[in-house]
Amino acid sequence: EDFTALSGDITPIFKRQTAVKLSELRANGGAAWRDADGEAAVAESYGTLKRLFDPLHVVELAPYLSILPVVGGAVYLLLLGAQKLVPDLFQYVYVVG
Repeated sequence: EDFTALSGDITPIFKRQTAVKLSELRANGGAAWRDADGEAAVAESYGTLKRLFDPLHVVELAPYLSILPVVGGAVYLLLLGAQKLVPDLFQYVYVVG
């Protein structure tokens, strides 16, 4: 079925919660996501719902994205320190950073 018409009425918080729950069910479900008769209907339904609720795969990337501001801030501070302490090497440190 085409669920894309429903996506306009669903709030972002509900989409995120549903995507997280779908990922948990998929990770813990195992055989629940396999059809007994060999058809891929359950897997296709999962894929459709997953794309509807999390098209950019933010749920899978969330652990990596959560540390990104900390790493970016640390690199920024290191670049500021390099600019002040070793200005001759700053152009090389800037490219590495």
